[in-house]
Amino acid sequence: MLFFVNIASYLLIAGALMIIIALIAGIRSLKQNSTLSMIFLFAALFIWCGGNYFEWQFTGFAEASVWVKIKYIGIILAPPFWLLFSSQYTGNPFLSRTPVIIAVFAIPIVSLGLMLTNEAHSLFWSGVTTTVYGLKTFYRFRMGVWGNIHLFYSYSMLLWSGMILWEAVQRFPKKFKPQVVLFLAAGILPWILSIIYRLRISASLPFDPTAAAFGATALLAILGLIRNPFPLLRMMPHELILDKMPDAVMIAGIDGSVSESNTSAGRIFTELKSKFGEMTSLSEFFPELDRVVKSAVPGAPFSRGVIDYTRDNDVRHFDYSLYPILIAEKKPLGYLIFLHDITVQRNAILQALSEQKKREEHEKIMIQQSKLAGMGEMLGAIAHQWRQPLNALGLLLQDLVDAYHYGEIDKTYLEKNVGTAMSQIEFLSHTIDDFRNFFKPSKAQEVFDLSAMIREVLSLITAQFMKKSIFITAEYRHSDKDVRMVENRLSENAVEYREEGGKPLDIIGFPGEMKQVMLNILNNARDAILERRKLKDFRKMEGKIEIKVVRRKSEVKIEISDNGGGVPYEIVDRIFEPYFSTKDEGKGIGIGLYMSKMIIEKHLGGKIRMENTPDGAKFTIEMKP
Repeated sequence: MLFFVNIASYLLIAGALMIIIALIAGIRSLKQNSTLSMIFLFAALFIWCGGNYFEWQFTGFAEASVWVKIKYIGIILAPPFWLLFSSQYTGNPFLSRTPVIIAVFAIPIVSLGLMLTNEAHSLFWSGVTTTVYGLKTFYRFRMGVWGNIHLFYSYSMLLWSGMILWEAVQRFPKKFKPQVVLFLAAGILPWILSIIYRLRISASLPFDPTAAAFGATALLAILGLIRNPFPLLRMMPHELILDKMPDAVMIAGIDGSVSESNTSAGRIFTELKSKFGEMTSLSEFFPELDRVVKSAVPGAPFSRGVIDYTRDNDVRHFDYSLYPILIAEKKPLGYLIFLHDITVQRNAILQALSEQKKREEHEKIMIQQSKLAGMGEMLGAIAHQWRQPLNALGLLLQDLVDAYHYGEIDKTYLEKNVGTAMSQIEFLSHTIDDFRNFFKPSKAQEVFDLSAMIREVLSLITAQFMKKSIFITAEYRHSDKDVRMVENRLSENAVEYREEGGKPLDIIGFPGEMKQVMLNILNNARDAILERRKLKDFRKMEGKIEIKVVRRKSEVKIEISDNGGGVPYEIVDRIFEPYFSTKDEGKGIGIGLYMSKMIIEKHLGGKIRMENTPDGAKFTIEMKP
């Protein structure tokens, strides 16, 4: 038995020394670490309970007095730790400042010093000393004035703790009410039972109940925590929370001086080889942020933005948040600063923008290539269209020479032939204008008549198509029943129009790019028809291309179908891919349909698709009017 008593005494003495050391070195930690305050509280209760138990195991005054002093360590420290725990458990901010914590522990520290160094200041009552000297004599000669001061102080701490817990119940009854009653009982029960026993108020307590009371205290406190574990989140150390944050957190004064920071701030700026650990001013290790702090608007609740940090060719991008630290809504004392490193995201965005710009440049080049390819087609069409008016002009000039020799030139002759020549020249000029406008880039969206645009395209290519026995029919509708115009290009110089009323097919877009799309699809239809004629059964086939335009309230639909035999089913899904072509090498570069899809979907916000028909292929374009 004596062996276990000695072991227990050593453990209790070690625990008492640990609490004393913690008080000397850990005031700052206690300010934010409510878990530590709870551990110290239970340690103090354990020392009080254990010391009280072993005090009564010895009958000798010397042995008992040692345990009395050990017990007093728990008695002295339990009230302030209970107050600290109650404050932090409920989120009361009063004990979050270092001067207040030092003041709370001032009297316990003095009491510890007096108790451990001077026998005359054994502070409270002891069963042994009370028996020897009597209760009144003990109070008069052994306890002294300081003992009464500490006694008043201890009960004040307990009363204060009860008030804090009760206030929490009033503010958040659902959150704190289930366990506050248990906490109050746990805090007050040992003191009441000890007083009843020490003052011999009740003879029904033949033994010192302190040990049992503290056992009940621990049980009640644990039950209180189990009843509502939510407030335990408050017991996580604030410093631990900040250190676990990946973002840098700093507290800086209005002059830019840094007073507090978390581990992430030190890690980030250490990686950047700054003098963060040596300097305490933003101006010395982060001047960009220092300027932000000093230029902050005093009345603003917070400010946010993006800031760059550059050191030794290393650039970091931070998303910062600045929150003022106010006292009574007056001028801010400083700022709480959060820095989130967005370098990776920012670089990814910049890289994506760079790649997008490269793609846009590449698309512009491809559009230009497509236009150049179309220009060759157009030059052939213009050459064909110019041949007839040039022949007519040549014949007029020859006739003019003959008329001069035969004396047939008069006013009527001149007016007739000059008029004929001017009409041919006007036709040539009009063809040049159409060619120039066709390749003129559209810098901005504009309202244009879709049917007029299609007629401009057809006017340039019809002659060439007619020469190859390919006939084009265009039909424009405002609805399924309202036909505006049907034009049937019967021959190179004969176009039949049937006007049936309706409104212009006005849409918003880029007319130049839309012409390019129409030309690409029509040229593909022509090539498909010519390729099909190489087959034995289709050598004398007449080429047909039908254009149907329908404008409804919600959409404009353009259908272009041909009798060129269609596209092999195994490559239907690939016809809009860049540089994919079914033509022989040297006859196509495979960008026409790709550019058409890009123009319709990206520039005009529409859709384009292709499907095979019994006779050939049909392209459908859908756009908003």
